[in-house]
Amino acid sequence: MGKQAKKSKQRAIAGKSDRTAKSRRRATASSTEFTGDQPKDNPHWRELKQLLGDDCPLLQVNALHVIPSKLITKLNVHVPKLLGAGRKAEILLAKFCKENGFAGFWRQKPFSYLSLGRQDIDFMDAGGMEVYRRLWPGMSTSDIREKIEAGVVPGAVVGARMQAYLGWLVTEPAYRSELEALRGQGEAVVSEWPDVAAFNRIPTAEDAQRLGIPVSDVAARFYESYRQFCRRWCIEHLVTWDLPVPCNPAWGVSVGALSRDASDQGVLLIVPFTFIPHGKVDLLDMFERIQQTAAPDHLRGWIDKGSASRMGEGEYRFASLFLFHHYWNLIHDRYGERAARRRTKTKAAIGEFLVRDPTLSHDPGTGMANKLFALMRKRLAFSG
Repeated sequence: MGKQAKKSKQRAIAGKSDRTAKSRRRATASSTEFTGDQPKDNPHWRELKQLLGDDCPLLQVNALHVIPSKLITKLNVHVPKLLGAGRKAEILLAKFCKENGFAGFWRQKPFSYLSLGRQDIDFMDAGGMEVYRRLWPGMSTSDIREKIEAGVVPGAVVGARMQAYLGWLVTEPAYRSELEALRGQGEAVVSEWPDVAAFNRIPTAEDAQRLGIPVSDVAARFYESYRQFCRRWCIEHLVTWDLPVPCNPAWGVSVGALSRDASDQGVLLIVPFTFIPHGKVDLLDMFERIQQTAAPDHLRGWIDKGSASRMGEGEYRFASLFLFHHYWNLIHDRYGERAARRRTKTKAAIGEFLVRDPTLSHDPGTGMANKLFALMRKRLAFSG
């Protein structure tokens, strides 16, 4: 072989080796790019970073919950120094999420949460439509709008009851204790999960299977614990560790469409198409009798408080308790000692934010806040 031919062969081998090395580097980068510490950039997250600036402290929060614009306004009135230098970033974050129908970001991916969206959205805009898409799955936006304009809103009652259950649940000591244990078991599993564009909640075994994610023994144990936890407390899943999604009533579906745990989470009522109910058949009364006798003991506290005969003021109180508890913890987690030193005024700001119509009350917020704080303190048995 001539010298020229040898040089050409050496260059070809070197080129192939270089391409192989580059390919390996790309493969390595690809495999590490999707791990917990370096998640792939989500377009909404990228836009938020440009809006807030890369050095904004809010961007370092793994579960970034939004403080709504209306609550920020109340905080500025009652405790103007609380947000400090973070005020501008909080306003921009709230505005950005409101425009996009988000309740926050979880591992740099946006999420929605119906019970936190009602205070700061128009139910006819994009964010509000998400509420009804969940209540009427498969229905077009135009059909949903027609129903809303006609006053057909079955989700108003269902949503209020589910939010009231959330208020009881997140302040139930047994739930919180079990959640803390589950979180200790699952933090490492969740942090190592690859970033998937549509992924915006705590993952399940079904998520791993659907996406072809390898499942270690540790992860498998966590997934089973997670499934049992959701089943035990009648929740669909966790959006973040702080936000459970309660199981809604299911109707208009076949038995085969229900999950395998449905019968353990509630009363399964099958009404044949051939059965025509008359005035003397009270299905709601039948359901309540079964519920009172068959409900598990750990849910008895809610069943007794949330029975049909006691709903009304109690429902509104527990629904408000969920919001008060969420925003109280959020503000204290984010602003720590500053919030602790201004507890009374922070409490009043949240209370005023939660009052539906301040003009109907001589005490538009403070009285409600004190009652909710007392209820929260009693249920969680803490001092301060």
